[in-house]
Amino acid sequence: MLSDCQQLDVNETREERHTWFLEKKMDTKRVQPDRNKINLDQPDELRYWTRALKVSEEEIRSAIGKVGNSAATVRKELGVMGKEH
Repeated sequence: MLSDCQQLDVNETREERHTWFLEKKMDTKRVQPDRNKINLDQPDELRYWTRALKVSEEEIRSAIGKVGNSAATVRKELGVMGKEH
């Protein structure tokens, strides 16, 4: 059995291949995380917030325990200024 990439016709134009790739990518139905909330149950999201806020995981967990998971209130609790995500 051929993989999806192997099934591409070598005679297709670059634009046709790009269109095919975009359609395949859209099929994944990936949901973007809500950047107004911090979800501790998602490791990727927790990693994002520790980097974005430049604080440790423990600091984020503590702040969420005090003020809830709203990114804006966590920023205030941590004293982190900057653009809201």
